[in-house]
Amino acid sequence: MARDYTPKHAKVGAVGPVALRCKACTARFEATHPAATAVCPGCGEAWRIRWFTPDSGMIIAPLDWTDYQARARSRATGGSGQ
Repeated sequence: MARDYTPKHAKVGAVGPVALRCKACTARFEATHPAATAVCPGCGEAWRIRWFTPDSGMIIAPLDWTDYQARARSRATGGSGQ
């Protein structure tokens, strides 16, 4: 089993919100640890979030691939994507 090298101060309590960049519209929005999902207020896309530490997270995938692909196709053809 791998050893956990996360500093103890990073594990204690939740820190403030972390800024993430939406992969659909490139707008920045905030999410707070330990939320597993977050919604971009700019385009309304829901994302799954992976947390490395309470102050370091990353978007890993859209919540619904089918919906995401439909919106992406709509945006590519000149639609609003919503």
